[in-house]
Amino acid sequence: MAGSPWTSLRRKGLRPLKQDERARLTTLNEIEDALRVRGYKAIAGLDEAGRGPLAGPVVAAAVILPPDTFLQGLNDSKKVSPGKRSRLEAEIKEKAIAWGIGEAGHEEIDELNIVGATKLAMSRALDALAVKPDYLLLDAINLPAGIPQEAIIKGDAKAACISAASILAKTCRDRQMEEWDRLYPAYGFKQHKGYPTAAHRKAVIELGPCPIHRRSFLGFADKAATAKADGRKIMGRQAEDAAAAWLAAGGMRILERNYRCRIGEVDIIGQMGGVLVFVEVRSRSRVDRGLPAESVDYRKRQKLRRVAAWYLQERGRGDSPCRFDVLSLLYGENRSAAQIQWIKDAF
Repeated sequence: MAGSPWTSLRRKGLRPLKQDERARLTTLNEIEDALRVRGYKAIAGLDEAGRGPLAGPVVAAAVILPPDTFLQGLNDSKKVSPGKRSRLEAEIKEKAIAWGIGEAGHEEIDELNIVGATKLAMSRALDALAVKPDYLLLDAINLPAGIPQEAIIKGDAKAACISAASILAKTCRDRQMEEWDRLYPAYGFKQHKGYPTAAHRKAVIELGPCPIHRRSFLGFADKAATAKADGRKIMGRQAEDAAAAWLAAGGMRILERNYRCRIGEVDIIGQMGGVLVFVEVRSRSRVDRGLPAESVDYRKRQKLRRVAAWYLQERGRGDSPCRFDVLSLLYGENRSAAQIQWIKDAF
């Protein structure tokens, strides 16, 4: 046993392996051992990290290990703690016959789709190898590389070279996402590495995407934006209905609602006595954003005046006296009732 891999592990200061760990690592090498018996010498394992995230690149690694390489704790990177991944990364790079990293960025993912981008990243990882492999082992994917190969379901837990590739791909990508976190801290990339956690999805919906987001992965944000816009339309219509009823109860005869011309729109046009009244309706559910009437700023007032002038000319009522009112509705959280303020001759 003097020259066994287990003795080598002890000489390097690693803890002695338990019997089940020895058996696991021996099993992890069986696929490569069988290929060597068939005459293959440079067997490259390939794996990727980052197929599922909403942001950042997909990173692939290719690793060729020498025969009888036993790396304590080697496994699918998802089953290895960050600290152990860092140790394994250094050991893999030290012991490998060759290793290479390749990636495809978020724009390439949007252009090619994630499967095409993953294959591109793997091809780049192969190109980065200093030794040309004569056989490929991949985790559940086939690569048009002109090299004999085998795709193994859950291969990152069944073949040592694929496990090693998964470690290198994962550690490389995680470091990149931590760097991006420094530029875009509001999205939490350091914590979730771009994966679609609830916090990440919420940030995208509230802040919109940042430059490294994969636009083709953000359909949920588009749906949320559409739902939000539809909700605003519904609430706006409800507010206008309530405003029209309030004005009518106050003695106004409603002539038109949502009058539109090429300049813009006015919510309600009514008449009180001989005066035409152009009414802007504003509603809010949160007072901390200011009172609704405060949003009718100078620019909006000028636009309403131009719309009113268009209406008077179109209806042949250029000589009619008129005024501009603002009806302000401040709702509570449940929108069941509103505090209504009717500001006559507001501007």
